[in-house]
Amino acid sequence: MAVVRSQFTEGLKADMYAYGFEAYDSLAPVHEQVFEVVGSSKAYEQSTSVIRGNNLVEKKEFEPIIYANPLEGYTVYGINRTFADGVEFSMEMVEDMPQEKIANLVLDYARGW
Repeated sequence: MAVVRSQFTEGLKADMYAYGFEAYDSLAPVHEQVFEVVGSSKAYEQSTSVIRGNNLVEKKEFEPIIYANPLEGYTVYGINRTFADGVEFSMEMVEDMPQEKIANLVLDYARGW
């Protein structure tokens, strides 16, 4: 039975997802150790920092509280980006290569992502 292009493509996609998720799950995330992770559903984020006037000072009972005047600091902009990559195999390449070689190529690409 001949394999049509759409069947082959669907088979490759299934293998790529499996290899990609297996490789992804086997690596411990590092970014969470370096950055604070905050979820977002926007194209970009904007926040403004507040500069505090002074540090906490111990006070005795009945002494007045010394109040600070917080100032607006710098504005931080964060852009949310999407990254993508792809690989394309010609039908001739697939027909000329043994199936295990194609599987190895798919696995190699998925691991690299």
